[in-house]
Amino acid sequence: MQSLADWLKDLEHTACEVYKKAALYFRDNEQLHQFFRYLSNDEAWHYHLMGSASDYYSRNSVPADIALDDETKRLIMGFFDEIGRQIEAGTLTEEKAMSLVARAEFSEWNDIFLYVVQDLTNRNYEFSFGTSKIQHHMKFIEEHLSSYMHYPDLLEEFGTISPVWKKRILIIEDKKILVTLLASVLRKEGLVEVAWNGEEALQMIRHHSFDLVMSDIRMPVMDGLELFRLVESDYPELIGRYIFHTSESSAEINELAEEHGIPVVTKPSSLSMIRQVVHDVLGRASLVE
Repeated sequence: MQSLADWLKDLEHTACEVYKKAALYFRDNEQLHQFFRYLSNDEAWHYHLMGSASDYYSRNSVPADIALDDETKRLIMGFFDEIGRQIEAGTLTEEKAMSLVARAEFSEWNDIFLYVVQDLTNRNYEFSFGTSKIQHHMKFIEEHLSSYMHYPDLLEEFGTISPVWKKRILIIEDKKILVTLLASVLRKEGLVEVAWNGEEALQMIRHHSFDLVMSDIRMPVMDGLELFRLVESDYPELIGRYIFHTSESSAEINELAEEHGIPVVTKPSSLSMIRQVVHDVLGRASLVE
């Protein structure tokens, strides 16, 4: 968790400075000026919160269930680099500014921020205010961006357009903060439903059809391997839609994965890898329907 907090701290500082420059750049547009001033102040607060998070994790070693990859880092930082470049060149338009803000704020950046804050809240109640602060931050941006929806491509960048028919994804995982993160990251891939253990998942599978099942292995009540054996016996059509998402490593897991062609996403793994594997499995399942 230390590396996540350190990355977020640096990113929040960058966002604060870029938004501050944008507020000055749009000083003749009162609405945009105030919008960017508010964001800059928010990011300054987020920066200090992640500084406290970094200090906490430096004293308390906590493993993370996700990892950051260079592609995600470059992508998110690239939005702020582009805003900065266009400010320097004097070419940043209102439309482009709102597009870049939407793409940055609704990327994995704030999903990871919330993941860290929720982990801290579970360990130290003093951090509990962070969750409501980031939720208010996102709500403020959403409400402001809604006034710019006349830009044709901003709807998709903002993430408010959903397919008329969605794939159904079942996440089987007993860690609440990880479920929250995965559900947010995968919301564009399909309708995410959650089971907290194998027994609960089996009940859901009996009553609903799913296009993809992502299952942890070590869980209470019924573990992932016992669940898989029951699914293999009673619902063989789901095998080609299965993903193991686990920190466990055993001969049994490897043999099952090899025998049935099941992807194994090892914790901690990057969000881009998780998203790609989910996309591949959904695509493969669509081909055999």
